Amino acid sequence: REWWGGDVGEPERYDGPFSSFRIDPCQDRIIAALAKRGVKIVLTIVFWDERFHAERPPDYGNEEEARGYLAYVRHLARHFADRVRYFEILNEAVFYVDLPDYLDLVRRAVPIIRREAPNAGIVAGGADAVLAINAVIAAKDDHTLLYGPSGSFVGHPYTLDKVPYDRN
Repeated sequence: REWWGGDVGEPERYDGPFSSFRIDPCQDRIIAALAKRGVKIVLTIVFWDERFHAERPPDYGNEEEARGYLAYVRHLARHFADRVRYFEILNEAVFYVDLPDYLDLVRRAVPIIRREAPNAGIVAGGADAVLAINAVIAAKDDHTLLYGPSGSFVGHPYTLDKVPYDRN
């Protein structure tokens, strides 16, 4: 389940399915209110399908699950294109996704986000900076492909003085 909160004066609450292809009006109003106030929204795209993930984390090496994630990416990027400043492809994936599967997911998700939300930035690799970067390097993969298509590779902002994906 997912919880979203609203303004302190008039609390807006959503307590529903974690990943739904139905954007709840409460979620929509919260994103709209934040964007209207100039908040630079980083929306982390996590897809949790109860059919697969009731007993285990997602397996993005499984094509059906990867396609489900990519469909969710398309849905969110299309819907929030005018309000979300950055879309993050998973968070802390280093803890539950094999690196080759994550890199493949990034390579496939980036063009979708660019097509649906051309003005949005894309964030990949969100985790503890040292852990995430070391995992990519240790994979002996062409890790420039992770940075190149997404435009940003980031650790958690609280580990940095300035987040690298902040355009200002």
